[in-house]
Amino acid sequence: MFDRLMKWLGAKEASGMVEVNLTTGTQIPVSKTDKGKLYAKIASNHCPDCNGEGFLAGPSGGMSQNIMCANEQCGARFNVTPVIGIAERI
Repeated sequence: MFDRLMKWLGAKEASGMVEVNLTTGTQIPVSKTDKGKLYAKIASNHCPDCNGEGFLAGPSGGMSQNIMCANEQCGARFNVTPVIGIAERI
């Protein structure tokens, strides 16, 4: 199911998306942030923790989808937002 979601959304970084440091005003492309790097690994269909292949889809809402590593030994969980190109651990 996650594969279909990634194909439907294009599994690519949203162009022009930046994270802004409110203290300094520095703009960082989303792909260079920790959340962007985590998303890139997940978008390649590999778990960042065990490097296993595949994910199981969980609840979704808005623009995000919860996923879990398909490797039973790992089970790492993430919340991904493909439209923005970010992922977070849950």
